[in-house]
Amino acid sequence: MNISARSSISRFKYFLLVIGLLQLLGFASSSFAGMRWSARAIDPSLIGAISSDSQLLRETLLGVQPKILTDKLKKGGLVDLSDKQLRDELEAWAAKRKADVGDTEIDLDKAWHGIHYLLTGSSEPNSTLASKVIMGGEDIGPDLGYGPAQLLKPDDVKAIAKLLEETTPDILQKRFAPKEMTRVGVYPDVIWERDGDEALRYVLDYYEKLVAFYRLAAERGQAVIFAIS
Repeated sequence: MNISARSSISRFKYFLLVIGLLQLLGFASSSFAGMRWSARAIDPSLIGAISSDSQLLRETLLGVQPKILTDKLKKGGLVDLSDKQLRDELEAWAAKRKADVGDTEIDLDKAWHGIHYLLTGSSEPNSTLASKVIMGGEDIGPDLGYGPAQLLKPDDVKAIAKLLEETTPDILQKRFAPKEMTRVGVYPDVIWERDGDEALRYVLDYYEKLVAFYRLAAERGQAVIFAIS
């Protein structure tokens, strides 16, 4: 097997690992496959260490991979989440991680691009503060699937928190344009016209969680790192 093939298999194993872990953390639905946006609020004193240590960055966003799972992957074995012992250990690990990270972590499932569009009126990033909420910041670390993680420093976090508090769900609802969102390719583009108001509720539910996340991070003087993976 050549190096490229081995590398592809390794990336695929890691993809399966992330799927399993996010499901155990309660972030993933049965329709996991696709691009997801997740973020972590951190103390600014950690920025230097995370910037220079890609493993620490990955662990901060995704957690330290449980040994029982990494051992199986190293041996080339299949990860069978129906195995009770394996699942019990992973669920215990997931519960501990949720207790450790608390409200410093958020996952937007597949609602992230819809939120970005309703905030900015565009499917693409731009130079506005609203664009920084989901698709801005400074590159930090290696590619995590759809580019490197992004860093927002405390001043940006405070400005974003203020913007989000002022941008109510009612304002965003008036900007909801299913046909246009489908036309410009807002991900996942199949849902906007098909699901209509249900798709809007899905996005706004996650938006309210995002507002609370940035509010707490701003109050604590934290930085935020996020990635699409």
